[in-house]
Amino acid sequence: MKIRHYFADFSGLGGVNRMLREHYDRDAKWLGDSEFVIYTESNDRDDPRLHFLGMQGWKTIAEGRKRVRKLVEQNPVDFAIFHGNWGYLNLGDLETAPRRIRILHGSGPGALQWLKSHGHEVDGLGCVSEPLYQTVTGPDTGMEPERALRIPYPVDDPVSPAVPDRPLASPIVIGVCGRIVREQKRVERIPAFCKRLNQSGITYRLEFLGDGPDREWLTRELQDLTEVTFHGNLSGSAYWDTLAKWDLIAFFSDYEGLPIAMLEALSCGAIPVFPRIGCGGDDYAGRIHPELVYPAANPEAAAERVIQLLGKSAPEIADLRKRCLDLTHPHNYDEYFSRMKRFTEEICQLPPRNEQSRQRRSGWFDHVPLKLLHRTVGLRHLWWRLTSGEQGAPATDIPTGIVFR
Repeated sequence: MKIRHYFADFSGLGGVNRMLREHYDRDAKWLGDSEFVIYTESNDRDDPRLHFLGMQGWKTIAEGRKRVRKLVEQNPVDFAIFHGNWGYLNLGDLETAPRRIRILHGSGPGALQWLKSHGHEVDGLGCVSEPLYQTVTGPDTGMEPERALRIPYPVDDPVSPAVPDRPLASPIVIGVCGRIVREQKRVERIPAFCKRLNQSGITYRLEFLGDGPDREWLTRELQDLTEVTFHGNLSGSAYWDTLAKWDLIAFFSDYEGLPIAMLEALSCGAIPVFPRIGCGGDDYAGRIHPELVYPAANPEAAAERVIQLLGKSAPEIADLRKRCLDLTHPHNYDEYFSRMKRFTEEICQLPPRNEQSRQRRSGWFDHVPLKLLHRTVGLRHLWWRLTSGEQGAPATDIPTGIVFR
């Protein structure tokens, strides 16, 4: 079987990027011959399986569509897999594969609107968490359970084995992993989190894995609040050695799927503190212990959860760490790819659903340079919310998670 994946970028450090690279390495064994359409990166490597559209700066959506149309005509495939809203909404009508599915990596802006408007067009949906699966197979979506799949994000085994019974020792190490950015990750909530910890009198150290446009701002905000280490982007043993030293991992996001960084931290025995945002992250944190989930958008409440943890006994902490490790056991590569293999085979046995999705409304924005178009996203989202009465972002819009520079 020939397969084509669609996503914004290939070489990034996010969870979806890492999964794409795993598909690149393992598809031949499990799924078939695969290739990848990458929207925002330029072709910097001579690889016939990677098709970089270079959709940045003064390029337009129309130019990207022209390249995809040519690729599809010259190289038809049997199965298309779309990772994210944008590619499906703006390029999906060009894909002629008899079967196509979408992988829902999270429930960010536009995801629910997309599900209502376009969920009936795809042959199947992969969901990275139980809450996503329940949403997808709900009564209002029109998605039959046999066309939806729970996907356990795979994680590598830690380079340095975790010590699940280590106590919480002063100073405790609180980790934050991911892009240092206000959008989605909401790092501007971290100073309030630190101020509440400082009021309690506990001794702690804050460590960051990852980087992003708001790192400089956050550094200034935290310089007088606590001891902070910014590790930047690490990999290999340096990455795992850092995770293994964390007592806790904290999240402040508005939306997530099931963060791979969280799974990796759990596999090292780090205890999560997660906002109640209805995703796989708070589902897993709640399974470990309900007190690990705090009210969304409330960093002071997140600090209270940390303070409560410090009041627990060594055996109680050891039990929490063991639960962290137990949750990650199903998250291995063989399980992930065996499920994907069965799912694609089962989808091919079902009647096709996507014939009615071949047409796409062409808009004026197809011919506007992406650099200019992206700057209008915030205003257009505001107008949509005011006129529709709904929250989030329109399913037919450019998601702000893709940055066209």
